Amino acid sequence: MKSSKTRNLLIEAADLLLTEEGYHAISARRVAERAGLKPQLVHYYFQTMDELIVAVFQRACEQDFEQHERALSDPQPLKALWRLHANRSDTKRMMEFIAIGSHRETLRAEIARAAERFRNLQAAAVAKALDNRGIDAAACPPGAMVLLMAAISRALVMETELGVNVAHAELRSMVETFLDYLEPTAGAASE
Repeated sequence: MKSSKTRNLLIEAADLLLTEEGYHAISARRVAERAGLKPQLVHYYFQTMDELIVAVFQRACEQDFEQHERALSDPQPLKALWRLHANRSDTKRMMEFIAIGSHRETLRAEIARAAERFRNLQAAAVAKALDNRGIDAAACPPGAMVLLMAAISRALVMETELGVNVAHAELRSMVETFLDYLEPTAGAASE
């Protein structure tokens, strides 16, 4: 039952509602309607709406981990990670999960586990990039850099959603200039 086609349709429908309309749009009726199924099937496959939302989050994390693995194997992993963070739709979806998690303990625990796993993977890539440039990790802690990239991307998404774009281009340029220093393009002179 865990990997049935119907269950997957419900997860996909809930994910689409979350992405397109926000967490407030997720109800058994709306999810079933979006999936083209009867509402009773939502509760057949998921005892609670929390269980459905956690399944949506876990599926999103699986996809995100695959993207992160590809980014970390990129010749310029920090720039690839920044591109992932700067992806507005993925960041917006994560912010919706965070909003739900602020009200639902089960999801909050899942988010915390996934965030630690992501942050540890990313911090290792940052540490390697810093080491490659001879930069002291004590002066520029890898975990702090990862958190800063995530915070910047979330702030940009929140402000964009509100219609505020002042200094966004400058901030993106500043981050990209710093990343160019840490990961110069092949053939570029490094300092």
